[in-house]
Amino acid sequence: MERQRRKVSFDALPVYDVIWRNLDLTRFRSDYFKATGRKLTEKKFENLNLLSRDREQAHPANAAILLSDSPHRAKLFPFAKIECARFKGTTTSVFLDQATIALPIYLAADECIAFIKKNIALGSTIGEVYRKDRWEYPLEAIREAVVNAIIHRDYSFTGKDIKVAIFDDMLEITSPGPLPDTMSLEDLGTGRSDIRNRVLAPIFKDLGLIEAWGTGMQKIRQAGLKYPEVETIFQEAGLAFQVQFKKKEQPNIKVEPGRDQVGIKSALSRH
Repeated sequence: MERQRRKVSFDALPVYDVIWRNLDLTRFRSDYFKATGRKLTEKKFENLNLLSRDREQAHPANAAILLSDSPHRAKLFPFAKIECARFKGTTTSVFLDQATIALPIYLAADECIAFIKKNIALGSTIGEVYRKDRWEYPLEAIREAVVNAIIHRDYSFTGKDIKVAIFDDMLEITSPGPLPDTMSLEDLGTGRSDIRNRVLAPIFKDLGLIEAWGTGMQKIRQAGLKYPEVETIFQEAGLAFQVQFKKKEQPNIKVEPGRDQVGIKSALSRH
């Protein structure tokens, strides 16, 4: 509440227990330069609010810790990770596959999507001219949901991580932290935005991970329109926000004997 009153986000707070020069941001510097063509000097880090000075000493902000490869990230933010799981059936009783993604947060989305692609089906629809591959779920929408989960989660929460759960009938992404008090479920997808992590958001934009603030939910809805058989559900679950991609029950389709089925059959294969 005090931070909200001062309009200071958690990711902007300095970490006085860590000295700036002891923070390993080598990979982030390199990736930022590749994405933007701009070198990150100490002055630039200050302008990005990743570094602050107290008297003669420089300290990183929480955001800088989360972007780093330093052991400080695992020590200070042990739950700044994504737990991914593929379950058998529609419950969490039996694991078929699982992975823990504990990378600098700007790198986590690609690893998460790789896990998802490995654990959902890829269908092939045969047309008159070419074969069209189609994932079991709208992958573009899922990527947006994963990036949103990373950039909008509440990193001040301890003991909670992002979870990606894949069931036979649903893919679910859960991010710690409810919607801000100024936002409601009805506001999602309308272009309204209330950035929780005000330091990280422009950096994610510079890196090309997000296009513009407030457009993520719109892109999820638009991508979902191409999958009428999958329902996209936004909901709050306790002190967390969830996006569910849930398969709708499909009516049985009868095919007349002798009818040419080329173009309506899909061959599902695991990738």
